[in-house]
Amino acid sequence: MATIQAKIRIGPRDFGRWDHEFLPSNVTLPAIEEAMQKIHKLEICKNGLWNLVNLSDRKASDLPDIINVLELDKSALCHYKHNNKYE
Repeated sequence: MATIQAKIRIGPRDFGRWDHEFLPSNVTLPAIEEAMQKIHKLEICKNGLWNLVNLSDRKASDLPDIINVLELDKSALCHYKHNNKYE
């Protein structure tokens, strides 16, 4: 984070809460697109996934980290009859 702050020339005093628009889309979109491809391979409740993403501070920018965790243990978002559904 300190590296990012230095590159965009904001110091700790000017740094507030991260939101989903803090980093430019050309930085975040490649990782988000890669995470989107991985979603289809995971047997998880898609409703639960998108609810979690919408509750996160950075919305879709948090998706890559959420998917990385779910690849290790998808049991948190596995529901009977919801696996593999895109509803």
